[in-house]
Amino acid sequence: NVNHQYVKHLIDKFVATGSLLNKKREVIGPVRNEAVEVAVLGHVQMDNKQSITTVSQASGVSRSSVHRILKKHKFHPFKMTLVQELHEDDFDRRNQFCEYFSEQLLLNPNLLYNTCFSDECTFMLNGEVNRHNCRYWSDTNPHLIREFHTQTPQKLNVWAGILGDHLVGPFFIQGNLDGNTYLELLESTIDPRITEILESDDNLLENEITFQQDGAPPHYAAAVRQFLDDHFPGHWIGRRGPVEWPPRSPDLSPLDFFSVGSFKK
Repeated sequence: NVNHQYVKHLIDKFVATGSLLNKKREVIGPVRNEAVEVAVLGHVQMDNKQSITTVSQASGVSRSSVHRILKKHKFHPFKMTLVQELHEDDFDRRNQFCEYFSEQLLLNPNLLYNTCFSDECTFMLNGEVNRHNCRYWSDTNPHLIREFHTQTPQKLNVWAGILGDHLVGPFFIQGNLDGNTYLELLESTIDPRITEILESDDNLLENEITFQQDGAPPHYAAAVRQFLDDHFPGHWIGRRGPVEWPPRSPDLSPLDFFSVGSFKK
């Protein structure tokens, strides 16, 4: 009788190594072991963004040994965080908004539940940084970030919102997003969806609904601001709105860590 699992094991071994023989374990003495560790750590110090595979190939040491050496010396593969570039006066604006919103919550505990937070992300033709392929080997967390500019080039935009316990969208917009396409989205899709949610949730108060958007150029179009003034009079947050939204602050919106933030990753 042929053991099929054993045969499969042999096939897998041959495909992976080109041989059916077991690999001989290399016995490394203390001196040799120290030299290997120095070589591996030296490669990492020269370029701490290398993958384990690259270090292994450069030093002639197996991937498992590289990983063991790095772990022994308490090196960790920290992930890069993608953030928007902040300008000098952005910090004060962000603090001011947070202080204002905190004060308003004391006056109206239902404000957060009755606020429709929104955000967008753009899938670009040339792709975006894959955080999972961006590692930084270090024995201390460097809090590595990469600053980037959004909205160019554009291909497919995804808009989503959160109102109370409800997800508004996501909605997809082909091509570049401008004031006209965003206004059409508000009129034909977003506002009707908010109305549906209001009708289904007794905890939401129609005259207290606040709509939030960031300061992206399409959001600043005169027709868009007029629409928000008409449908959310005195109750919308955004560029030149009743309440200013601080520029380049997607991290202040729940969307950044709930849905749209996941799309961006």
